Amino acid sequence: MQEFFTPQLDQGMVYRACAIVVAAVLLALIRKYSSSPDIFGPGEQPARVPQWQFESRNHDDWQAMDLKMQGQMESLFVAFLATNKPSRDSINTNIVTSRGFDYHFDFVRMVQVNGKTNRERRIRRQMVICESGLIKWETELNRREKMLCSFHFGCWSNIIAGRLRPAADRLLAVARQAAESLQEGIQQRRRAESRADEEERRRKAAEAQLIQAEKLAEAAALKSAQTEARASHAEHTREQAAKQAAQLQAQLSQVRASAAESEKQQALLLKSVKEDAVKQQVLLLKKGAAAERQREQDKKRSQSEAEFQARDTEEHRMHLGRQLSQLKEDLAKADHRADEAEKNQTQAEAKLLQAMRVAETAALKSAQFEGKARHEAGRTDEAENPLGILRLHMEALRKVAEDNEKMAHALKQELESSIIYGSSHMVSWNPLRRLFPTVARDACSLTTRATLSLRFWPFFDMDEAVLKKRIQDALRATSHQGHSSRCNPMQKAVVQRIERIFDQTLIKNYLRSKQAIREDFEKHGITVGALSPGLPQALTESFSSSVPLDEDVGEQLLFHGTTSFEHIRQQGFDERCAKKTGLYGWGVYFADQACKASQYAKPSEGGLRCIILARVALGDCFSADGHMAGQKRSPPRKVSSGLYGSVVANVGIPNGQPLSTQQHREFVLFDGKHAYPDLAIFFTL
Repeated sequence: MQEFFTPQLDQGMVYRACAIVVAAVLLALIRKYSSSPDIFGPGEQPARVPQWQFESRNHDDWQAMDLKMQGQMESLFVAFLATNKPSRDSINTNIVTSRGFDYHFDFVRMVQVNGKTNRERRIRRQMVICESGLIKWETELNRREKMLCSFHFGCWSNIIAGRLRPAADRLLAVARQAAESLQEGIQQRRRAESRADEEERRRKAAEAQLIQAEKLAEAAALKSAQTEARASHAEHTREQAAKQAAQLQAQLSQVRASAAESEKQQALLLKSVKEDAVKQQVLLLKKGAAAERQREQDKKRSQSEAEFQARDTEEHRMHLGRQLSQLKEDLAKADHRADEAEKNQTQAEAKLLQAMRVAETAALKSAQFEGKARHEAGRTDEAENPLGILRLHMEALRKVAEDNEKMAHALKQELESSIIYGSSHMVSWNPLRRLFPTVARDACSLTTRATLSLRFWPFFDMDEAVLKKRIQDALRATSHQGHSSRCNPMQKAVVQRIERIFDQTLIKNYLRSKQAIREDFEKHGITVGALSPGLPQALTESFSSSVPLDEDVGEQLLFHGTTSFEHIRQQGFDERCAKKTGLYGWGVYFADQACKASQYAKPSEGGLRCIILARVALGDCFSADGHMAGQKRSPPRKVSSGLYGSVVANVGIPNGQPLSTQQHREFVLFDGKHAYPDLAIFFTL
């Protein structure tokens, strides 16, 4: 019971509640077994008193005794209650004990002590009998019929019951209040315990949160340390990258300087070789002219009898002199053309071929004149005839031209090999002696060892701003103009950046494909003519001076719009990735107008479009006269065997679309290796 004690519920209150409960039980027992009709319940009767317990007395005596005893018992009981009233702090054990009925025994003992008369003795004897009956009633409480009660006990029990009813009611009210207080105290105790449990839970949750906060703080500190370490590592990496960039910039400057020096040395070398060749040609011509004059003098001395024939021979000689003058003029022109060849190697080769044709024509004419001279002179010795001397000169010139062509071809192969492998080479000009056996030894004794670092990429050394300006002007100039044309936005194209493509594997494949085209042309005797109409003037003028094009294989600069720049930069053009819906076959499409290429350059997330400026070896082109959808390779040649190098769709031909014709010229390659991507142009509209 100690566990229920609280500041609001003390021990005395509990004891009082227990006493009230015991009194209530006692009152219920008294009401149940009393002889008073208003105490007994419905249908109950008082217990019968055995006859042996009563003496034969007069009814009046008994009535007087009862009244007297009733008054005394009432006064004694009231006095007993006044002297044994329960206090707040303790309960009199004489009233309520473990037996429960000591109250009545104390009352009987008090009567026995004070009794002195016979009447009192009788009363005492009756009280003793009553006491024995009460003891039996206590021991056999559940056996109603065996309980004994005296007549006098019934008299004063009514009094006690009447006196105790209000007290019992009050005790019951106090018991209810005490029970309610007890219940309320228990509830308060439970609420206090629940509050204590809640506080404990909160304390534990706070401790858990504190531990979690400490863990989070430790994790944050660890992450902060890692972040600082990464920042320091990034700073160190940035410094190393800056150092490497500076080193690469220095190396690039050195490479550019060495390339410029090599180009200068190569130009000087070419110029010296050509000057030596021209000098040798002039020397040979001078020697031939001196020998001719000597022979003419000898002929004048030895042939006095053939004056008529000599006069005719003189006329022929004058004619041959005019031809010799013309030949000298042609040689001067050839010398001038050789000087111009320093600027353009391709034009120099064409002019050398032209000089060869002129020499062959002169030889043919000399042969015709020689036949006439033989017919007129009769038996004149061929060795002494000036026409034979002129033929020897023509043959010498032809050999010189062939030697020049061989030298140019060897030089071109050497340059291509140095370009392909992208490294520096030591080139010795001693092999010139094997190539030119007819040239004097002093011309072949020139031995120059120069470091060549030539670039195949002509845009590499151009200034970024200048190149962007040129390309932007070319994009705008090679686009259609018109208020309602969908190509009109290209007039406002702005180049944002340019990316140069540098890949040795792609350039090797491209040079090999050009060599294969050249060999195929030589095998079948095919020559490539100029495009008709030619490329836009804005495109050719912008890059003609900086980009050397090989006209023998039909090499041109063309545009290609794409959304797959990364793939093209790494793998080159691949016809296998072409769309199957092309109007002129399954190939790689190019255009000479930027507005057509821009139709395939879809904008990215930032609005940037990409057009690639490529060098394309078209070879011999097949002119389409209509759409060629589904074509997987170039058409076969009509004259010779083999296939055409490419397909060109000119403006105005039907393209297979309803009520539509070709509006832009397009070029189609069925082998992606015949094109090399030079520049990636990123622009916005």
